[in-house]
Amino acid sequence: MGTLLIFYTPTTKNVTKAAQKLYVSQPALSIHIKQLETELKTQLFIRNHRNIELTPAGELFLIRARELLIHQQNIINEIQAFSKSQESNLRLGFMTGNFYRNIPDLLVTYKQANPSFSYSITNTSSSKVFEGVKNHTFDIGFMLTFYDNIKENPFGGLAYEELITTSIYAVLPNIHPLASKKSLTFKQLANETVISTEIEHAPYNHEYMNQNAKKFNIRHKKMIAQNDIFDALNMVRSNLGICFLAKGFLPNPINQLKFIPLKEQIIVKFVLIWDERYLDPQHHQLIEHIKKQFKHSMKMW
Repeated sequence: MGTLLIFYTPTTKNVTKAAQKLYVSQPALSIHIKQLETELKTQLFIRNHRNIELTPAGELFLIRARELLIHQQNIINEIQAFSKSQESNLRLGFMTGNFYRNIPDLLVTYKQANPSFSYSITNTSSSKVFEGVKNHTFDIGFMLTFYDNIKENPFGGLAYEELITTSIYAVLPNIHPLASKKSLTFKQLANETVISTEIEHAPYNHEYMNQNAKKFNIRHKKMIAQNDIFDALNMVRSNLGICFLAKGFLPNPINQLKFIPLKEQIIVKFVLIWDERYLDPQHHQLIEHIKKQFKHSMKMW
């Protein structure tokens, strides 16, 4: 099958050139072709001197051979990923922010009860956590996400557990004219300068603003993108604008800032994700440990 795929290209319909690509002699390649046709009991090629063309049966065989080779490569990738997952070191991907502040303590207590357990932590954006688990760079991921509960599985087949359900709040400086309000609407903040992190770090911010801007036909005065949430909060403290953040994402204390709920409630979730096919059985104990601790200590914020 590999021979067929290599030599039947627009530039290698010549048997001699095909043989050179395969590092075999032309007679050996001709014998291989003949053996293939004998095995399949059908003619795959039309020969014209040194050139060859595929018959209809040969074209079908070419399609199926390509599919088999792709499947073969997928098997190799899965086996390699599975082999890596069996290593003792558990690779954890964490969304940068304050949501996971209790998890390091959970890992320490879990390791005390399981001395052989070892792990590494990478802090990155939610989108990169998701891609890391999907591509097996991470074994388990912790991320913030915005999605519709109606969907059967919003993570493309990955296993997941919702740890925290919360909503987006407006963050204003203490001296802001609306800082004394009990709650705010998107429309009340329509003319504000909005400070936001890049979309990959806070996709729910952009989702929220895009949806409501369309709904109310409103545009914010300006959006200033920052790579770090702490820089954005310092800009809010300096009265350079406002920002939208999920409750619990802010550091404590939030000096000189007002954290005000929005009437147009936008739900975001802090979730644990993993690929069931490759996770070591012993690491499921860690997942159950985290789920249990969050269930008891972190309910709706």
